[in-house]
Amino acid sequence: SKNPNLLFVGTEKGVYATNNGGVNWHQFVLPNMPRHAIVHDVQIHPRERELIVATHGRSFYIIDIAPLEETFESNVHLFDVKPAIKFDNNPIDVDPYEFVGENPPYGAVIYYWIDPELNGDRHLVVQDASGREVMVLGLPPTGGLRRAVWDLSDGDGLAATGEYTVTLHVGERKFSKKVQVVDP
Repeated sequence: SKNPNLLFVGTEKGVYATNNGGVNWHQFVLPNMPRHAIVHDVQIHPRERELIVATHGRSFYIIDIAPLEETFESNVHLFDVKPAIKFDNNPIDVDPYEFVGENPPYGAVIYYWIDPELNGDRHLVVQDASGREVMVLGLPPTGGLRRAVWDLSDGDGLAATGEYTVTLHVGERKFSKKVQVVDP
């Protein structure tokens, strides 16, 4: 992990994590993974910054931990956005009896933190390099660590490759990060 205080361990009762170098440990619940699955191996992919968990008889699981590696002191935080890869996302026919996993969301995955006690309108605005607004994403009123996905649409189809600005609006406050849209 890029954060030396963020550690993970696999046990016979699931995955545990700490963000303070091991002083306190908490169960780390992964989506769709049974809470008490026996975990045989845990790895962090260095380039993708994803936690990979291999279990006994329950498959393996992958989750993006990049937002957890960042530290922040504010009651609102917009995390760095990984490059979004633009590709043909047309679904293919799959035999319903085949075992198929769920793909990650298509587009730019945008993580943000809003203090649960903070009130006010909140939304994300995506602008191209010229400053033209290409997408507005409404956000739920609940706080905490959340994610939104921009599906790379720009009102006229798919966004062109290049640099975009994502701005988180919370009340009168604004927080911006750059995101690259790239071809595979």
